[in-house]
This record gives sequence, structure tokens and C-alpha cells, in this order.
Amino acid sequence: KNTTGILAPLRGMRALRLTAEHSVSSTVATEVTGLEVAIPAAGTYQFIYHLLLQSTAAGTGVGVGINYTGTATRLAAIRNYLSGGAAACSGTMMSSANVLTGNIYEGHAIQAETTTSVNSMTTGVQSANADCYNKVEGIIVVSDTGNLELWHASETASATRVEEESCVIVTRLV
Repeated sequence: KNTTGILAPLRGMRALRLTAEHSVSSTVATEVTGLEVAIPAAGTYQFIYHLLLQSTAAGTGVGVGINYTGTATRLAAIRNYLSGGAAACSGTMMSSANVLTGNIYEGHAIQAETTTSVNSMTTGVQSANADCYNKVEGIIVVSDTGNLELWHASETASATRVEEESCVIVTRLV
């Protein structure tokens, strides 16, 4: 789909940057248009999403999911972010770290494609309307051409956003 904004078409690598925020005020996910990457052939691909996520309410989490419009035979990914928990995971994304003691780095496993419902949801954010860095990285094995897509939903009816300047890098491995 997206052939504009390609930053590095080098050795099978494709990189895209989101040029406008994607906002959702629903538990039903929508595709983050602008971060869909065309996969040109069957093979094994590594992907890394560097996401700036926000919520308009501290108690509202942000959900993400991965989809492939063709046929994926394997998908394994991890979503990581700085946690609000001091001694255990909390599900709350932090926009800043505790300077003296640090924070826990939380992760969610993603092993299935999804569209209208996400398969990774947080329980809130440290501060409303503050950037929370998330990294979603994984491997997908595909048997045909299609588009790798990021989907986004809110935990509640409060608005959550994937901010502009979020990006994705996809590299063909095999």
C-alpha cells in the first residue's frame, strides 16, 4: 500500500515514518494508516515498530496488534515499554523513568494476527498526553505478498494516539 515515505530501500530493508497522528476513542481497533509495509515476496521478515503512544486519560491503556493481509505461517513478537511498577509489572506505561532507582521494563507476547481487537493492551499511562515509548519487534514468515499492518485501540472510550514520528523498519531475513 504505502510507497511514499520509504526511508531506506536498501538490501530488502524498508522504513516508514508516521506523518500524522492516529487517534482512536474505541475498544475496536483500526489500522494505523501510514505504517503499512508492502511485503513483496514470500519469506522471513524481521520488523521493529518504534512507537510514541499517548492517552488522554492516565487510567486508559493503549492497545496494539499486528496484522498481515496475505498468508502468514508464523508470527512471534514482543511489545516492550517502561513500566510504572517498582517491584512488579503494573501494565502502566511510563513517560519518564525514576532517576535514582529506574523502572521495570514490561513486555507482552504477540503470537497471532489481529485486526479489530488488539492482542496487547496496557492498563494506563503515567501521565495523560505524554509520549510513552513502545517497541514492538518480531519475526513474521509469509507465503505470499501482502501488507504488514499495525492496529491500534483504546482500553475505553477515551482517546489514545499513535503519534506522528512513530516508525517501522522491516528487513527480509530469508
